[in-house]
Parts: sequence; C-alpha cells; structure tokens
Amino acid sequence: MKKKQLSPINSPFEQSSWIWPESHHWDMHNAYALFRKEFEIKSLPPKAPLFITADQSYQLYVNGHYICRGPARGYQKSWPYDCVDIRIHLKRGKNLIAIRAHNPGFSNFQYQTQGYAGLLVAAHWGTFRLHSDLTWKCRRQSGIHRDTVPTSLQLFCQEHIDLEMEDPHWFQPSYDDQNWNALVAACPWNAMPWYSLEERGIPLLEEKIILPQKRIGKAQGKNAINFFPTRDVSRLLFSENLSHTPDTGP
Repeated sequence: MKKKQLSPINSPFEQSSWIWPESHHWDMHNAYALFRKEFEIKSLPPKAPLFITADQSYQLYVNGHYICRGPARGYQKSWPYDCVDIRIHLKRGKNLIAIRAHNPGFSNFQYQTQGYAGLLVAAHWGTFRLHSDLTWKCRRQSGIHRDTVPTSLQLFCQEHIDLEMEDPHWFQPSYDDQNWNALVAACPWNAMPWYSLEERGIPLLEEKIILPQKRIGKAQGKNAINFFPTRDVSRLLFSENLSHTPDTGP
C-alpha cells in the first residue's frame, strides 16, 4: 500500500495544533496525559472519520467507549496518523472524545525521540469542524509511577498506576472535569520535529475485550515490603513467593 504524505494544502489537520498539558517539553520521561473535549452535533453524519495521531501513542474513547490505539511506528519526519470512523458511537446533542496519550521521553528499538510530545486531532463532518486546539481540557495523569524500568530493550517502561489517586472513570461523559487545566500553548501541526505526516500503511490492530470465564486458582500471602514504590513490577511479582492453589471446581 502506497502511503499518502500530507502537505499544508490537503491536510485534514490544517486547522489543528499539537497539544500537551505543559507548554515546555523538559519533563517527558514516561509521561502520560489525559485529554477531554465535549462537542455538540445537531444531526448524525453518514460517516464520521476522525483523524488522530500522537507522539508517541494514544488510546481513544468516544462517549465512554474504547475505540482504538495508535499510531503505527514511524519517524517524526513522516509521522503516521490514523483515520477512524466513530459514527456508531456518536449521538445527537452532546458528545465526548477522551484520549490518553503517552510519551516515553527516550529512544529504543521502536521509537526515536526528538524531545517533544503532542496530540493531534481533526474531524470534518459536513459543516461541523473539530480540531485539537486551546479549547481542549487536559492534565497529566495522576497516580502514575514514572520511575519504572522496561522489561526489555524493545519496550517502554512498565506501567504502574495507583487507581486510588486516578479515577478510572475519567473518560466517561459523566465525569466532572471542572478542575482540569485549560491549555495554555499549542504549536502548528507541521512544526518541528514533525516535518510532515503520512497515513497509516497497515490496518489498525483488532482488539477485543474478553471477559473472565472461570477462576483457575487463587494465591495468598503477603506483598513484599517495597511493593508500592517498586521500579520493576514484573520482577517483584515473582519475588513475593505467594502460594498458589489450583481451583478444581466448575
């Protein structure tokens, strides 16, 4: 599949800006950011393509429904973007787009940092226009333990989050975001280090939620003394020596 590279003339992001919670980019190590944008539509379009990308990655929710994650791997000089039809999850009246974005702040075998982070969004449905700009609400995700280690040179840092500090319903329309910050700065879609954008050259990953079917066992014992501030979550799990009992029931 031949990729289409964008120019300022034909870009759906022409009116969009790269946005991030802070105007500076000096604190990017293992950084997670949350975004919310409420909008209203009077009628539902036949299709609702949403153009979206982030440096380095995003998770997209519409009206509380998980949609997808992306973008594909790439370099900032021709950074990939996705086009996702979200029509099935829209409704007349008020709608909400919520996005969780991540930037590792360091390079590895799948990503080469340029010292920036950002989210970029655009939608054109008839006369309706939606762009990432200073009207979006955002903040750094709370409860994140940013000082974790990768499990290999191929991966980013392990994810360790305290859900007593971060409300897991932050992407729902009913969530109260009055205390969220308003954006104070943004930069053009084709500014450095994102020299240009190109459409995704491979299909989006297919993801399905598989609910638990049965319990196969149970473990018991005490957590390690240093379980909460640990930097290596996966290794700590195997060092706790918890006893495991298989469940032979139905």
